[in-house]
Amino acid sequence: MIDLPEKTVLIVGVGGADGEASKLCAALGMRVLGIDPRVTEPPVGMSDLATPDRLEEHLGDADFVILTTPETPDTVGMFNTRLFARMKRDVLMQNIRTEVRLTLRRREMDSNHWYLQHKLPLREGHLSPP
Repeated sequence: MIDLPEKTVLIVGVGGADGEASKLCAALGMRVLGIDPRVTEPPVGMSDLATPDRLEEHLGDADFVILTTPETPDTVGMFNTRLFARMKRDVLMQNIRTEVRLTLRRREMDSNHWYLQHKLPLREGHLSPP
């Protein structure tokens, strides 16, 4: 069982519906962090909103990562083996931007660092639960 009030969630891409995710996660007692290049005011429930240059810094704090950014030239390749290695061993990552899954799998990730169906090996022996 996961005790959510002791966990931190990092939302990468804060605009739109992701503000609602911030509010819901905070209502569950979670610490909510956000990364976004354009949003300047944190949504309700978000304790810290940072620019993408602080992504690597926040990844080490997150128990959950929610990726919602659109596929753009700035976001293709955003996550790579170096960033995955910064995450906690038991991090859970949800990729909501389905259109970029193929890009991440085939071009940006080493083949042994990405499972096809939402399982994400971060490094040898560094897996998120199914």
